[in-house]
Amino acid sequence: MTSAYRQVFATPGLRSVMVLGLLAKVPNLGIAAVIVLHVVNGLDLGFGPGGIAAAVWTAGVGLGAPFQGRALDRYGLRALLAIVVVVQAVFWGFAPLLPYPALLAATFLGGLLTLPVFTILRLTLAVLVAEEVRHTAYVADSITTDIAYMAGPSIGILLASQASSTVAFLVMGGLVVLAALGFAVVNPSLRTAQAAAAGRWLTGRLACVLGVTFGVALAATASAVSALAPAGSKGVAMGAYASAMMIGNVAGSPLAGAGLDLSGPVAAFALIGCASVAIAGVAFLADRRLGRLPAETRLTAPRLQP
Repeated sequence: MTSAYRQVFATPGLRSVMVLGLLAKVPNLGIAAVIVLHVVNGLDLGFGPGGIAAAVWTAGVGLGAPFQGRALDRYGLRALLAIVVVVQAVFWGFAPLLPYPALLAATFLGGLLTLPVFTILRLTLAVLVAEEVRHTAYVADSITTDIAYMAGPSIGILLASQASSTVAFLVMGGLVVLAALGFAVVNPSLRTAQAAAAGRWLTGRLACVLGVTFGVALAATASAVSALAPAGSKGVAMGAYASAMMIGNVAGSPLAGAGLDLSGPVAAFALIGCASVAIAGVAFLADRRLGRLPAETRLTAPRLQP
């Protein structure tokens, strides 16, 4: 196990990408807390409107990820980052000054064109890391995601409560812009040498994997998405993966809340667990069904006519 991690981090260029990824994940995962506290303390509107604003951001991220992935497939990383850097700098710099209706519009646009760090990292790992230790690389990336989940909201809340929400926006936004510029400088390869023209990417089995991602996790499903997506459509597939992960995280909160209201913490854990088992069961049965179809029907993208 230790040797596998050593082999992963010995991959040329990987360490800088992982550091940039962590730098970008922290503000990306802390922005929701900053938005809520800004609406509550900065605009004096309460937690209800704050939750709506955070949900609007999340909706933008979920909708934008597949389209950003397609842009990565077609135009490359630097072309996308040129747009992302401008939008993120404007959003994080001016969002604290906006009234609530304008803030909602800005948060949606900011989420739509947020830095697609999860997509960039997963594509980079799929290209740079040797196949025999690629799953270990995805596990290492998932560990940095867990660290960011702990650090991002904590840093955002600390800055917003001890300084001001404006300071929180500026600091977190500065981290996003720095990470984006860092990715532009490093410019990691996102395509394999065999990358082909984009074709049909959403196969039945890939849809099953995205469903499991929505319900549970991170490393195993990322590896499966990378393996199942056609070479010319890995960006859009990884974008859909990021959306499934984000929407799953958001959907879990109201489900757990319903359990708490219904019968306390035990019911919350039971509802989340049952939902995850149900999604995994449906994906398993669907995969078994797809496994009985001819191979060319299951996974082969339609040939593009010249």
